[in-house]
Amino acid sequence: MKKIILLLLIFSFVRVNSQNTTLDSLIYLYKNSKYDTTKIRLKLNIAENIYLQNPDSALKTFESIENECQIKLKNKSNSNADTKALKKLYAYSKTNIGVLLCQISRTEEAKIKIFESIKIFKEIGDSVTVFVSFANISLVYCNLGLFDSSIYYSQKVIDITKKQKNSKFLQSAYNNIGVNYDYKGDIAQALKYYFLALEQTIESKEFNGQGQLYYNIAGIYLAQKNLKKALEYYNKSIEIREKIGDKLGLASTYNSIGRVYNSYEDSLNAFRYYKKAEINFKELGDYSSLASVYNNMASVFRKSKNYKNAERYLLEAITIGEKINDIIGLSHFYINISLVYKSQNQAKKSIFYAIKSFDISKKAGINDNLQKASKVLYELYKNEKNFDKALYYHELFIQTRDTMENIESQKSTIKLQTEFEYKQKKIVAEAEHKVQFAEQKEKAKQIQFRQNVIIGFVSILFIVVFAFSLVLSKRFKLIKKQNQIIEHQKHMVEEKQKEILDSITYARRIQRALLPNENFIKKYIK
Repeated sequence: MKKIILLLLIFSFVRVNSQNTTLDSLIYLYKNSKYDTTKIRLKLNIAENIYLQNPDSALKTFESIENECQIKLKNKSNSNADTKALKKLYAYSKTNIGVLLCQISRTEEAKIKIFESIKIFKEIGDSVTVFVSFANISLVYCNLGLFDSSIYYSQKVIDITKKQKNSKFLQSAYNNIGVNYDYKGDIAQALKYYFLALEQTIESKEFNGQGQLYYNIAGIYLAQKNLKKALEYYNKSIEIREKIGDKLGLASTYNSIGRVYNSYEDSLNAFRYYKKAEINFKELGDYSSLASVYNNMASVFRKSKNYKNAERYLLEAITIGEKINDIIGLSHFYINISLVYKSQNQAKKSIFYAIKSFDISKKAGINDNLQKASKVLYELYKNEKNFDKALYYHELFIQTRDTMENIESQKSTIKLQTEFEYKQKKIVAEAEHKVQFAEQKEKAKQIQFRQNVIIGFVSILFIVVFAFSLVLSKRFKLIKKQNQIIEHQKHMVEEKQKEILDSITYARRIQRALLPNENFIKKYIK
């Protein structure tokens, strides 16, 4: 099972890898860029954008970047700044190659590449982003079954990213620690770290990690036979993975849903999902997961007592597992084929594979398979009357059974689930409260804006009216003053007119007094 969150950990200096940036625009920028280091950074971002849909092309792109950086670093004409930048890009290409090699189960090669990247990061004094390679080497150690080493490096990532407040890498590190505890059979610790990681992904809306965590949590419910809850979380994982186009994640989830239906005794639906997973894994070249599908197909046949087909698929799984050194997968395949041979009363073959599973599970600390192998060996040696070995394996079986099935683990599972659901509801409630607060704030803002507009309009109107009143008042005073002047002038004219009339009247009186009257003149003329 692929439980690790496969992150391509790229930190370009050019911030072109936003969610809104399309692959076409990245390619366009790459083709039109004139500077070597910028072109390489853009090429890194292109590889990051395609790794979910086409990991093989992404791997080839990273390998071409590695070669390009190597050639340019041999050029003595580089400045110190260019050399440091190129070395950093060189380190990033190596660590990402390591991630993808690990994804296709080439773990030893992956380990070499990632440790080379760590060496380069330390060489250039990059003590901050070296945690990128710590995260990746943790993934490799987990796939090699070295769980304590994997936890150690994931914890180093947590220590660094908490200071940087980098939620993407923090949730990845929490998840990886959860995976390691999951493989070790420590369910309580596994769930604790899965839920810590899930909280980070919900808050940051990091959908790739969220889909993986739903998948991992579903796996725990499946192991505890809580099939309804397992199917619920697998469907959540599929919903997210279809949205982001995660082909590898979808294939892994199809495989696990097949296991759920197999547990429901629905072999038809189980095989349908296994076939979908098989097709996808073959296309992606993920042989480790393909072997897991064959193991699960064998389980369907074993239940129906079709031991011939069960053996055939398990031998295919073992061939792949041994070829790629898949420690975890082999611990499952060996015990399952041992059970097939046991059911056919082929004790020697059953003991042979049970011991192989026991040894590998003990070395890797895979308690679940250690318990199964101990039980099979106890029963087989008991049937052969080899009581010393039977007693030895019986005691180991009891010990591991108690570890795996203790009541506290079950209580911890319920408690952690309740705590998570409460926190999830709290996050949703807080988010809804923030939305409501934002809406209320926006409404208040709009009301305030309308009030400000009204106040502004009234104020302007008042100023206009006041200004108009001032103009009218001044005009009225001017007209009044002009009227007063006119009245005064009129009065003066009237006074002058009166004086003139009076003068005329007075003159006429004098004339009349001096001149004889009309009758006198008429008489005199005659």
